[in-house]
Amino acid sequence: MKTTVKLIGFMLFLMAGVWSVAAQDLIILRDGSVIEARVTEISQTEIRYRRFDFLDGPIFVIPAANVLSIRFEGGTTQTFSQPAPAVQPHTQTAGTRAPRTTGTAIDPNRFIFGISANAIGFALPFSGGGSGIRLELGRGSFNTEINLGGNRHGFVGFVTFNNFWHGRIGGFYLGGGLGVTSFGYWYWDNSNSREIIRSVSAFKFGLNTGYKFVTGSGLYFRTGMFLGYGVGWRNRFVFNPDISIGWTMR
Repeated sequence: MKTTVKLIGFMLFLMAGVWSVAAQDLIILRDGSVIEARVTEISQTEIRYRRFDFLDGPIFVIPAANVLSIRFEGGTTQTFSQPAPAVQPHTQTAGTRAPRTTGTAIDPNRFIFGISANAIGFALPFSGGGSGIRLELGRGSFNTEINLGGNRHGFVGFVTFNNFWHGRIGGFYLGGGLGVTSFGYWYWDNSNSREIIRSVSAFKFGLNTGYKFVTGSGLYFRTGMFLGYGVGWRNRFVFNPDISIGWTMR
């Protein structure tokens, strides 16, 4: 009889222990440790709980990023996703170039140097056009050009100052300039009864406009024009087309 009573008492004690374990919440942390608790509140950033062995005690708070899962007393489990890794700030080491700060083809935060060659102007000498080499300097939205060349009638040179609007594949520019140009014109020589081509030079000023398509390597293709007026012997309009290829430091 006594043996039966002891056996029943032991079973009741074991059942009470099982119930006690089942009645608690288990907070499983990412480092592998387990907290026996009674969870009171769950948010996206933190978990609030009381210690299971001190339910009348204070409420503890733990970051949700440290929690792998919670196994509740009813048998259900809630898991928490891995937090996104923190973005490390970029540090530039010696000998490396800082990352581009814009999405444009030419970085407006850097000094720009470019060189290009225009060939089509040579075909229009009577309009004051000319072919030659162009040097470009600038920073931000400012751009200046030094054009040196000529046509079949002499020297052509001018300087322009432009505003440059940066884009993802290049940029549009608009400005003005001045310089000198050479013209050719026909006239009739009565003494020899024949037409003669004469070359004259004139001071010119006008507008400079166009668009530049820039590749990833800095090679660019440019199309535009200089349109103005030449002041000198036989004043006339100046038209210098621009279809050129060049390279720019980006």
